[in-house]
Amino acid sequence: MVGFPELSTSTATLLSALLGGTIGSVGTYYAQYRLQKSNKERRTEWVRQALLSELETMNALEDWPHNPDKKGVPHGDWLHNQVYESISGELGRLNEDELSALIAFHAGARHVMSDIDYLSEIPEDRQEKSISVIQNHLSHIKYQRKAAIHLIYQNQDS
Repeated sequence: MVGFPELSTSTATLLSALLGGTIGSVGTYYAQYRLQKSNKERRTEWVRQALLSELETMNALEDWPHNPDKKGVPHGDWLHNQVYESISGELGRLNEDELSALIAFHAGARHVMSDIDYLSEIPEDRQEKSISVIQNHLSHIKYQRKAAIHLIYQNQDS
């Protein structure tokens, strides 16, 4: 029968300290990892909720074309993008589909808003063609908004 070699008190103390330190370090690392992961998940859900809230406030876009001004384009400030712009550094927390949908919507909406603003500078005889182009883009933007909302809802708490 093979027995364990006798350890001196100092060797046993050293091995106990190493083992305890290793277990303590691994436990601390794991606890920190879980805490960071939990914080990251909470922050990602906060980003999603903030963006959803902002997207859902753009009801004027949904009312178009039922409530257009006399030119057939929406009026007023229907593009609310303060949240989107203020948390742009956090957008990387979203998955690729959500991010693509948000960027496509906001880029298209800003483009159409500038076209609407520019419309008053175009002579009356050329406005009809511009209005037609704006209306086509608005139809696409309405779809992009719905797609972004759907994707964010789909990924909430997942």
